[in-house]
Amino acid sequence: MIRLALVIAAIALASCSESAPASQAPDAQTSPAAPTAVPVANDFPGDDESFVDTDPTPLTRGELIGMWGLRSGCGQPTIFSEDGTLTDYTGQTGQWSLQGDSLTITKGGRTFTDEVNPLNANAFTSGPPEDGSGRTRVFAIYRRC
Repeated sequence: MIRLALVIAAIALASCSESAPASQAPDAQTSPAAPTAVPVANDFPGDDESFVDTDPTPLTRGELIGMWGLRSGCGQPTIFSEDGTLTDYTGQTGQWSLQGDSLTITKGGRTFTDEVNPLNANAFTSGPPEDGSGRTRVFAIYRRC
């Protein structure tokens, strides 16, 4: 079993390290990348929306202000207020700030800074910034309520 896992890992690494021949290299003058589909964990039956990243601009403070849910039908909402305060679905309050693509939330005596990416006018992702470890990053998807 261990030998099989090592063989699969070796094949995966080999396929990742191969580069395309120069004749197949993408042209520097290519059109913008096509919208990217973002997979969503299906935590609840009927919650199988798919999201497409069509917004190449950073999330702005004005876009963030309002109510956002973590589940379809505005489940587990968080309210981001104009004064920099927030209230989550448990009633816990805190502070938020947005600097570039970093959203910082302080609540319950703890501070979290996550990378955010607007997918479109009604959805954005939030997750840990890339730390160079190669670990899989898990993103939450917020939907406008």
